[in-house]
Amino acid sequence: MHVRRRSFAILASLLREMPQIRFVGADPMFRRLALEHGVDSMHIAPFEVLAPSGPLTVVAALNTIWYSPPLMAKLKDAIRNFDHIGRRCVVVPQRALERLNSADPSARARFVLELIATGPDPTVRFACTPGTFHDPSGCRATLLATGRTCLR
Repeated sequence: MHVRRRSFAILASLLREMPQIRFVGADPMFRRLALEHGVDSMHIAPFEVLAPSGPLTVVAALNTIWYSPPLMAKLKDAIRNFDHIGRRCVVVPQRALERLNSADPSARARFVLELIATGPDPTVRFACTPGTFHDPSGCRATLLATGRTCLR
């Protein structure tokens, strides 16, 4: 439980400290949609921000989901449905959040700005190892935060 709260707090802090975006708060719509797809709300923390490109939901995903193909498939289904109703979503894996927690403020700022600039663009697949079941935006987040691919 401690790891979960810490990871979610890191993301909220990252989003709050950015003057270029407005932190709205928790996103109950995404949480409800994810729950409808079988994603336990204990494993994710969706936050809504207002970015220069418009509203965006940024979701912290614990390793429990990220490294489980069945659970990740459920999360991706929720993301697709969220996109279908016109809402954008980016996933940030626990591994990326833990790395960012110890990063200097300028590195944290670059991470958030790059992630939001890239957004949920499905063409951002270069950060994900081919054949994996991960979400491309989350793989991009891991690469930005750690300098390594999304695999363990």
